Amino acid sequence: LTLGLLLASHKNPAIAAAQAFLFLRDDARARSEAVAAVERAAPLAECSTLTKGCLETLRITAHTIGAVREVCVDRFALSEGLDLFKGETVALVHLVPNTDPAVWGPDALHFNLERPGLHLKALATFSDGVHVCPGRSLALALVRATVAVLLHRYHRDTLRLIGPVPPLSFERATLAQRAGPVRVTFDAAGTDPDAAQSAGSDAAGREPTML
Repeated sequence: LTLGLLLASHKNPAIAAAQAFLFLRDDARARSEAVAAVERAAPLAECSTLTKGCLETLRITAHTIGAVREVCVDRFALSEGLDLFKGETVALVHLVPNTDPAVWGPDALHFNLERPGLHLKALATFSDGVHVCPGRSLALALVRATVAVLLHRYHRDTLRLIGPVPPLSFERATLAQRAGPVRVTFDAAGTDPDAAQSAGSDAAGREPTML
């Protein structure tokens, strides 16, 4: 269990950060906040566009398969005509409540930075109640910080996308929620293009990396 949690605490924020970067890469507000955070140490918690972008990403690309719970009350009405009874098991796919049009509007399957009612506790991604992920606030902070660095490098042209970005797809493996690979190149010398050039970086001749 501990090993699984350690693996998930690295894997899931990494996937979320990559997805959020792809959604936010051309948003001027997000890129401005990223530059301020990286170059001027602006508090990430005050970067509202980055935060909303990360939350919206977590909403439509829930990086947990689901939850299995046992009914602990004598009777629970889940919806009209569907009653659950004590001892029965319920399986929940987090993406279903996260993309319910009745909750999130008719564009629930699409990324929208201006979506109302978007906050961490409104998402099923980290579960809730006694089973809530104790590290969800830390995970959000990690995703936001990673996205800021990726956006900053993209803004300074030390991280480049190669070719078109495939759309979201849930028909592939759980950890590959794009219709195909996303190819990128980046300068290993860091975020300073001049430093990368002086170090002899030649991204054009380098094999693309999969994001």
